[in-house]
Amino acid sequence: MTRKIADLLLVIALTLIAIVVILSGMQNIVRVLFATTLVFVFPGYTLVAAMFAHHPFRMETHLVFAIALSIAMAVLSGLFLHFMPWGLRTESWLVALASITLFASALAIIRRSFSPYFSSVRLHLNFTWPQLAMSGLTVLLVFIAIGLARNGIVNETQAGFTQLWLLPPASDSPDTAQVGIRNEETTFVSYRLVVSDGGSTLQNWDAIELAPGEEWQNQIDIQPSDDNINAQLYRNDSPASVYRSVSLALNGESSGP
Repeated sequence: MTRKIADLLLVIALTLIAIVVILSGMQNIVRVLFATTLVFVFPGYTLVAAMFAHHPFRMETHLVFAIALSIAMAVLSGLFLHFMPWGLRTESWLVALASITLFASALAIIRRSFSPYFSSVRLHLNFTWPQLAMSGLTVLLVFIAIGLARNGIVNETQAGFTQLWLLPPASDSPDTAQVGIRNEETTFVSYRLVVSDGGSTLQNWDAIELAPGEEWQNQIDIQPSDDNINAQLYRNDSPASVYRSVSLALNGESSGP
């Protein structure tokens, strides 16, 4: 009995280890190896075993189908997760692929156990040297692609931005508008803010210093004769260029780039 399902028990054990290793967050070759096999081998291997339990393939054919089916399952899982609330994340990918692998393994074990045609796993491989070379090259290219993708994500330049807004007077405070800045840049920034009514400066702040994620707000006194309020924001490391600007019509509408 054990000879019939030895390979499936091994896949189940390796899948459970892969879950622990991937969730541990370690950044080394061990995590890459387990993640690669969970994406490119395990789901397809167990699905082929479940579908052809009565008439198994030779191992080399089984592995070719396993890789093809694993890629298909990864693509379909990604499409499914894209439309789900939890989205495409490491945890969601892990749950999807591990679930497919474990479910297919259980189904394959049941089908093999009752199959009179399946006696044991045939592990000997009849690859020729050219086939082995091509297989090795394929595996190498997969690892290179994974490494390049990982380095691109890790070293990706994060684009920052700054928010600037003007809010119209509230009903309980009709003589004041509100101006605000939020620093979503990747570094500490010193700003200069000029608020005018189109002809004259209403208020001016020369040094508003904000760390990443920090926000600043203040009140602006307005007059009944003011029709529009304009706010221009400068970075003190580039004082001659307007960095952000926004306008507020006192009918409650605001505009800005």
